[in-house]
Amino acid sequence: MFRSSEQENVPNEPVDFNHPGVVLEQKEEVMKIFSCINLLPDDQKTAVILLKIEGNSQQETAEIMNLSRKAVESLFQRAKKNLIQKLNQQKEYGK
Repeated sequence: MFRSSEQENVPNEPVDFNHPGVVLEQKEEVMKIFSCINLLPDDQKTAVILLKIEGNSQQETAEIMNLSRKAVESLFQRAKKNLIQKLNQQKEYGK
């Protein structure tokens, strides 16, 4: 099917996604997300940090924040909605 010369030209190594340009874009995206997290109301920001950055469970987060698990879930849902809005606004304004 393939001639030996064609097979020799096919790279055997996976593509490197650690290219400096890709890494820079990823860092910029992370910075945008963190800047939007910082704009959230304090209780929503705390819920996001405890759940998604520190990796706590909803129950652990509820205990830390002295709230019910249901209240933490509600805070996190509002935080996600607000983050999506803030990130979309950044895209609209090219920030």
